[in-house]
Amino acid sequence: MKKFYKTSILLFLLLFIANIFAQRKRPINSIEGIILDANAKVPLEYSNIVLFNEEDSTQVNGTVTNELGEFKFAKVRKGSYYLKISFIGYTSKIVDEIEIVRKTNLDIGEVFLEPELFNTDDVIITGEKAPITYELDKKVINVSEMITSASGNAVDILENVPSVIVDIEGNVSLRGSGKFTVLVDGRQSILSSSEALQQIPASSIESLEIITNPSAKYNPEGTAGIINVKIKKNKLNGMSGVTSLNYGVNNKYGGEFLLGYRASSYNATLGLDYNNRNFEMENDTENWTLINEIKYYNNSLGTFIRKREPYGIKGSISFDLSQNDMLTFNA
Repeated sequence: MKKFYKTSILLFLLLFIANIFAQRKRPINSIEGIILDANAKVPLEYSNIVLFNEEDSTQVNGTVTNELGEFKFAKVRKGSYYLKISFIGYTSKIVDEIEIVRKTNLDIGEVFLEPELFNTDDVIITGEKAPITYELDKKVINVSEMITSASGNAVDILENVPSVIVDIEGNVSLRGSGKFTVLVDGRQSILSSSEALQQIPASSIESLEIITNPSAKYNPEGTAGIINVKIKKNKLNGMSGVTSLNYGVNNKYGGEFLLGYRASSYNATLGLDYNNRNFEMENDTENWTLINEIKYYNNSLGTFIRKREPYGIKGSISFDLSQNDMLTFNA
């Protein structure tokens, strides 16, 4: 009898344990699916899935898809629900009439999202060059994007350029040295560096290239660098002219006139310019001297005005000898 009881208890325990494992393996209430691109049929990772209650549209749960486009909501209570599926750049989709009852594993399968398209009549893209751009071996100043290009000369443009210093007399220093080379469209100027820059009107310059680490082809030995002035190319024949006036605070004013004539084989220009630049400064000095325990004072207060009044007449004529050769006379 005791053996029968022991056998019955052992059988009962085995059936109880088996029942527990069976309950653990039973499915719980869940909703799952896969989100794909409607055209490429590829998974959409990080798609946004939100579960709403059908009765009052309250949000119940939310998740995102994995790298395979899969999602799953576990332990969903019994009731009626709908899903809102969305992804950036795609049209959102609603999956409704989802009913969850006891022990429901609902697989909605593959859901395809359509890319969102926008129809436009005309698209106009506009942009401006940066005033200063940096390349591997040089710094390029786009003169047309600078306010100072309306008047003055190349020196006025360089006054606000990093690594370039312009003194009150208009002398230019590149990296602290006045020993640099000036090129005009890649050709070396016969004038001194600062004088050549003062003779080129700003309105005729397309860009300035500052080369502080020139290669061997420029023969840079003994120079602080190169400033290459690129002149605007005008392919129209005939007469043209430019006149500009400028005025600033502290009695600063000036003007420029440039007349040009271009034919098929030569180009002639004549320019007149005048600028009045006044620089006002104040000086307050206090000196004292002690002699035999007697202190002597010498105080001074003064105002200084430095005036820079450059003007000039310049002209040039150039002949196109070939596509790559040009003969130019400057005065």
